[in-house]
Formats: sequence, structure tokens, C-alpha cells
Amino acid sequence: MVLDGELIVWDRGRTTFAQLQRRLTAGRGLLRLARECPAHYVLFDLLADAGGQVILERPLSERRARLEQSFETRPG
Repeated sequence: MVLDGELIVWDRGRTTFAQLQRRLTAGRGLLRLARECPAHYVLFDLLADAGGQVILERPLSERRARLEQSFETRPG
């Protein structure tokens, strides 16, 4: 599978790029920051299916439906 998404950090109900940058450059403080500001990978598109077939020519609505189906039985 080839997935498209974004790594985000939430702060008071909003995403914050500054907190994400802090995590990426934290060095020794990474574990503390990871607990304080957990990062999440938000998926929003499926570019190739589990068999490796590229599906970019398909409409986004179809790719999104296939992405959701791929994760139906997995935890959130």
C-alpha cells in the first residue's frame, strides 16, 4: 500500500506545526515531548492498493472508500 497523509500534533484542539518541529529536533527530550504532545498520522488518500496497483487515476471518492475499507477491522 502507498498511503498519503500528514503527521500532526494537537494543542488545545488545533494542530500545531511548531510543536511538531520541536518533537523532530528534541534530541534527549523526545520521550518527554512524545508524552506531552503525541503525534498522530492522519491518512486521507490511498495511492496504491495492497497489491501494489497504482490507483491515482481513480476518483478521490473511490480511493477514500477503499482506504476506509482497508482499515475497517483495525483499531482507530
